[in-house]
Amino acid sequence: MPWKDMLERYRLALLGIILVTGALLRLAFLGEISLRADTLLFWNLCQSASITAGDLLTRWTQFNTDQPPLPLVLTKWMIDGLGLPVTFFTIRLPSALLGIACIPVLYWAGRKSEGTGMGLLLAALIALAPFHIQMSMEAYYYSGLIFGSVLLFAAFLDAATWNRQGRRPGAWFYVFYTAGFAFMVHSQFTGWPLAFLLSGSIILLAMVEWKKKKLSTDHLYAIAAILVAQGVLLLLVPWGPRYILAKTSSPQKEIGQQVAEMTGETEWSMLHRVFASFGFGGTGLRAILTLGILAIGVVVLIRQRDRWMRNGLIGLMIAGSFVAFFVTRQSIGAMYESRYVAGLLPVVLLILAYGLLPGGGSLSRKWSLAAAPVALLLLSYPAWLSATLSGQPTPYLKVTHYMDEHLAPGTPVLVDRWFEPWNELAAHPSSNAVYTFTYPNEPVDQFRQINWRKTAIDFLTRNPDAGYLEVAKSYWEVADIGSWEWPREFFRHQIAFTNDAGLKLRNLQLAARGDFYADNTNRLVVEFFYNTRDDVLTQWREQGREFGLWYGEGWRFEKSGPMGTRVQTRDFRDWRMMSSQATLEVVNLTREPVQALLRVRGLALNGDKQLVGASRFSKGFKNGELTVWQMGPITLAPEATTPVNLRDAGQTGAAVLLVDAVDVVRAP
Repeated sequence: MPWKDMLERYRLALLGIILVTGALLRLAFLGEISLRADTLLFWNLCQSASITAGDLLTRWTQFNTDQPPLPLVLTKWMIDGLGLPVTFFTIRLPSALLGIACIPVLYWAGRKSEGTGMGLLLAALIALAPFHIQMSMEAYYYSGLIFGSVLLFAAFLDAATWNRQGRRPGAWFYVFYTAGFAFMVHSQFTGWPLAFLLSGSIILLAMVEWKKKKLSTDHLYAIAAILVAQGVLLLLVPWGPRYILAKTSSPQKEIGQQVAEMTGETEWSMLHRVFASFGFGGTGLRAILTLGILAIGVVVLIRQRDRWMRNGLIGLMIAGSFVAFFVTRQSIGAMYESRYVAGLLPVVLLILAYGLLPGGGSLSRKWSLAAAPVALLLLSYPAWLSATLSGQPTPYLKVTHYMDEHLAPGTPVLVDRWFEPWNELAAHPSSNAVYTFTYPNEPVDQFRQINWRKTAIDFLTRNPDAGYLEVAKSYWEVADIGSWEWPREFFRHQIAFTNDAGLKLRNLQLAARGDFYADNTNRLVVEFFYNTRDDVLTQWREQGREFGLWYGEGWRFEKSGPMGTRVQTRDFRDWRMMSSQATLEVVNLTREPVQALLRVRGLALNGDKQLVGASRFSKGFKNGELTVWQMGPITLAPEATTPVNLRDAGQTGAAVLLVDAVDVVRAP
């Protein structure tokens, strides 16, 4: 049986296999990937019971989403409407379903355009596309954008066959045309140029058919009316052109431009990364295969003289999308990333498909029979890697799991990027670690101004039980800042949490986002530095100290500041908090008994607080008033640790004690 006849006979079974494979890749591990900063927007808004899907449309300006709301509205509507719990799986589920839906749509478009073989190949290419799998597993806007581009591109391919196949627009054309444009322009601003290029191309094809009297005026008017109606709607919604104009003058633009400049990326590096990540990779033989198949596909399109208009419009779409991005990039401060032209994915996949199924003579048929299976096989491994990522790219869940197993409750962990403790890590909370920062250290000018590394050293030496979590290796890539070796010298232990699948995708140049490619593999490899108590005791002895102190049971680290903290103060400060009772563990490093005084500096919060220490000393702390309590004398045994218990003298309700510092000195 000829292979074309076999494909035709078993097309539905083959499509089913492709669809199930694509669905499993997008759903099987959907809840096991750590969230990334951008997607916390979906996470936080979906958890709010007071916000409805309708609110996200009618009160869009209040939520600072910075993107059109359609994917977020769909996510909120599905979770609330079905009564689903808000989990890492459920907030990504709508994106994954939109990604899966792209598979049969591209099959439909390919089969309409070139037959069953092309339809199945396009379906398989997008089912296994690493870029598409990664975007489909994010609770963010790009899956909706790509779904829209697949629908609208399918409508375009259908329109291009009307004359050749003697057909008129059918119901599916109008569905794809209408929904595709809506998803593109209401999912992501970067989809606008391609949405108008695709819609304009469809209208042009329709006008040509109408001029030849092969398309009725009713169809032409219907196609034009749909575009006009959607354009008018776009002018009326708050995320329309007015918002874009305002955004170009936003202060965030300058910050974005600074970040883009530090990455060292250019237009040429972006072009390389786009075609590598949309194809088979950008290293070694994978790069050669990607370029070779793209080149064959372009040649095939050029040689299709009976489809010169369609293929010319495809070239215009690609060129126009890149030009539009490069022109607008400076005005919005965007970085050079593949995701900003994500709508081009189905266009590039079509060119790859033509390169794998060029048609023509016996040589072309033999090439197709060999090349297509090999290409799909090459995609299968990175497709699996994309499905099994532990982070996008940071493996926060790995970090949290380790902290919960190995740290004592309330242990402070300083993070190198100040946003992380109250943003990304707040969505991956640890029962034991208390993630914190010293001062805001972004952008780079702020990092320099506060001398952030000195603030970190001061914090870590004042808090010997604290660990240091290096997530972003902040500004290592900046020439006058460079790498930071101090933690590697100060701490005796370190452990790396690696996003193994992400690291492999980076090496293949098949990762979907730019931060997978950052210097020093930051975010893909997160390092945690810590000292044991024995390590700290050794350091204290080497420093010639007489005394040391640990905060024992009952204490919790607390950060206060003017923003983003539970306790509000005018500046950023570090505290240890106790409620009803806690223990101070005082270490005598000398070889003789010592009479010592403890100077506890702190304040009461939520009311006055009366404390008893070591069962015989007492002190009252006024609400909000910084007070020093000199407790003692207390006898400290030689080379030993003496516990000093603190407790409430009576009922103090919700009042807690915040301790700024505890000093141990010899009694006179």
